[in-house]
Amino acid sequence: MSSSEQCCKLLQNKTRRTCVALGLTVQLLLPHSVFAQKTKEQPTEQGSEGAEAETLKTAKRLFERGVAHAHAERWHAAMEAFAQAWDLTQRPNIAFNLASAAYRLGHYVQAVEALENYTALAAPDDAYRPEAERLRAELESELVKVTFWLRPEDAELFVDGVKHEGSGKVRRFRTDPGSHDLRVQKDGFATVQMHVLWAAGSEPFRKLLLPLQAEAAGPPPSNLSQESSWSTLRWTGLGVAAGGGLGLGLAGVFSLMAIERKAAGNGSCTGNVCDDRGYDARKDAQRWSNAATVAAISGGALTAIGLTLFFVGDERDSSTAQWSPAFSPERIGLSYTGQL
Repeated sequence: MSSSEQCCKLLQNKTRRTCVALGLTVQLLLPHSVFAQKTKEQPTEQGSEGAEAETLKTAKRLFERGVAHAHAERWHAAMEAFAQAWDLTQRPNIAFNLASAAYRLGHYVQAVEALENYTALAAPDDAYRPEAERLRAELESELVKVTFWLRPEDAELFVDGVKHEGSGKVRRFRTDPGSHDLRVQKDGFATVQMHVLWAAGSEPFRKLLLPLQAEAAGPPPSNLSQESSWSTLRWTGLGVAAGGGLGLGLAGVFSLMAIERKAAGNGSCTGNVCDDRGYDARKDAQRWSNAATVAAISGGALTAIGLTLFFVGDERDSSTAQWSPAFSPERIGLSYTGQL
């Protein structure tokens, strides 16, 4: 059984993409051959051969250290070792293993950059190029594509403490899914800070106007309060789910009423033969039972719809989205107008 197959067997409870990434890492961790060929970045002058040999020796040692950490699934240490080896010499195997370690840590942006380096350096007929390109495409689909609309246009944007190098009122960048700390600042204006949680593959849009410094002591700007709140879709889902919960509660009350009326009727009936009092009680019990069934179905449906809206709602601008209840004799649901 190959090292890749062993990897997949050990990781059979994980996703295929994770298995492929680690499987290729195992196959590419070949310290005895990774430094066997020169690349276009290596110097060829005679006077540099000694320095080059020492550099390659250090890079190989770092690469082998990364291999050992990767086999032990110490991914932070593996990525650090591969990154140091890459700084010394640019080889396709180092780039791919750096991408694999970054992927396992959830650093998708760094993984994509490393795969781009691998693609640029690897031979056109490299056996692992198809898998590398496939993995790169999958990772790119997971990245969060962010668009900021800022005023003033020369405001500084910081993402997780790192300044974004873009300029102008429209700033676009890619980042990893998950939580991030954002800060927008400019001299003479109040600094705006926010904490966001972005889903994989989402494309959030933010419109932010910095208030003047003199306005900082007043109420927070409306756009900041919008950034810290849930999206319209999530609030809608929460409201619908609450309505569904109310329907389920009513179903329980109606069921108790049906049981009570049935018990009252049983005292006035012998088998299926009832006097007027027993007949009325059983008829009431049937009506309460029917009401409980309708309330349970309606409540369950609304709860399911509400939870679905809540969990699929992200932080994209959904100001144009409008949801409203839709009832008819045949169905109960929601009517939606706008763009998801």
